[in-house]
Amino acid sequence: MGLGKPSSAETPAGLTLPDRLYGREARLARLRAVYERVAAGGPPVLACVTGDSGVGKSALLEEFRRQVPAPGLVLAATFVPEERDVPYSAVAAALGGLGTWLSTVPAQRLADWPARLVAAVGSGADVLIDLVPALRPVFGAQAPVADLPVRQSRARMHLAVRRLVAEVAGQVRPLVLLLDDLHHADEASLDLLGELISDPPIEQLLVLGAFRPPPAGSAASLAATIRGLGRSVTTLPLRPLSDAALAELLADTLRTTRTGVAPLARLVAAKTGSNPLSVHHFLRRLADGEVLRRARTGAWTWDLEAVRQVGAGSHARELIGYRLQEQPPRVRQLLATAATAMALALVQRGSFGGEIGAIWLTAIALNLLAAIILAFAHGDPARR
Repeated sequence: MGLGKPSSAETPAGLTLPDRLYGREARLARLRAVYERVAAGGPPVLACVTGDSGVGKSALLEEFRRQVPAPGLVLAATFVPEERDVPYSAVAAALGGLGTWLSTVPAQRLADWPARLVAAVGSGADVLIDLVPALRPVFGAQAPVADLPVRQSRARMHLAVRRLVAEVAGQVRPLVLLLDDLHHADEASLDLLGELISDPPIEQLLVLGAFRPPPAGSAASLAATIRGLGRSVTTLPLRPLSDAALAELLADTLRTTRTGVAPLARLVAAKTGSNPLSVHHFLRRLADGEVLRRARTGAWTWDLEAVRQVGAGSHARELIGYRLQEQPPRVRQLLATAATAMALALVQRGSFGGEIGAIWLTAIALNLLAAIILAFAHGDPARR
């Protein structure tokens, strides 16, 4: 639910969270308006959804993706920190979706698509296949290209991607490249995205990305890319849920009225800051601790004073600890062993020592636990 869109999965206590967006109608409408302008032949746009962790950026992107009408095509991927040193990782993954999509489209609808793609890319096909192996069935066997110095090789690859994207965008009208977690993007990918938008612009192309402000990691590169594109950038900040949206979410989840849930909504807002991810975890805690109880009618009841006694769980360490306790004993042991092994390896290397070292080792262990626990939660739309 981290966006205002809760997961429809049931908690262990049987609390089902509605599978819909709350409080994001205006942002969705603005994204649709941008999409329609691009689809009508307008210039390309980089639309940036920004917001703190847990505010629902990823789920907003996914909801928009589900609403894109035919014949528009969405190619999506996520930048991950583990692949920041791998140039074009998410761009390549997104373009790989083109190969998958082409394999599912009826031959009569494709017509001469493959031939047009081959003609558009020309001698750059071999470069594209190296970048995106999933496109090999489209381009077939290609003669290897000559080795070039790094800068020229990169320019050749960028040109091949531009030609491919321009041809696809002209066919599907428009093409949407949906790239999540842009704050983890490598510089090469950001340079390429900037070229797709402005050098020269590719019509009927919408690049839709999400990142946390201020962008972490590649902050300088991402900020420079956005500044360089000027009016081609549309920024859509996401903020915590409004009081009305939070009340509606709670009323639907607990099967009651907004009036009936109003005192609880005020308390939940105070506990969580109306951050959807924090709200999600707080409701889980209330249900699992039987502070929320389901009546025979299917509606839920609660005691406000008991709710006040429950920690918000909005701080990272508390959330991690709570999620850790939910894991089976075997999983908890695995996590503890992995964290200990990493800490010992660093000590043996002489990386840390003394009180400062203890603090760092604790932080490392918590980060490792967080990463693995979040991996267990992968696929949950509340995760960002």
